[in-house]
Amino acid sequence: MKHLFKVDLRMVVASLLLIASSALGVIIPLAIRQLIDHTMSYTWESGVLLVVLFVGQALLVAMGNFLFAMSGEKKVQALREQVTDHLYHATMAFYDHAESGNLASRVINDTNSVRDFITIHVSSLITGLVTLLGSFVAWIVCSFDCFGLATQFGFSCDATVGGAYCNSDIKFI
Repeated sequence: MKHLFKVDLRMVVASLLLIASSALGVIIPLAIRQLIDHTMSYTWESGVLLVVLFVGQALLVAMGNFLFAMSGEKKVQALREQVTDHLYHATMAFYDHAESGNLASRVINDTNSVRDFITIHVSSLITGLVTLLGSFVAWIVCSFDCFGLATQFGFSCDATVGGAYCNSDIKFI
């Protein structure tokens, strides 16, 4: 079980690749904005730049997800080996009370849940956080005044709506 939560080199590299892909995903709209604002005509260099950015982001996402999948599979393999070793060394009394179909089902389903957590949920968390933070940074870079107005409006709406529900006599069951 201790090997399950151990971070390996594949996970670190996959995380860095996914962070870079999320950063590229935020940079692409800024690059398009620069191309529109500062060039009057379309050039082949700007087209190549956009294609390189899109392909680079796709490759980084693919490599990051592949490395997360490899790491998840290795962790599931180690977990299944530990469980199998434990089942091999269990006493006969254990098998008298346990149904073999339930044991097999639990081993398969639980290890699949661990694999899904590592390969899907952790990578989605990393890309989501980086994209969210990068979007706020890009928003500030594009228009600090718009960002300030939106956050001020958001806080005032939250205070108004939240205050209305907090001070009401409505009872939720």
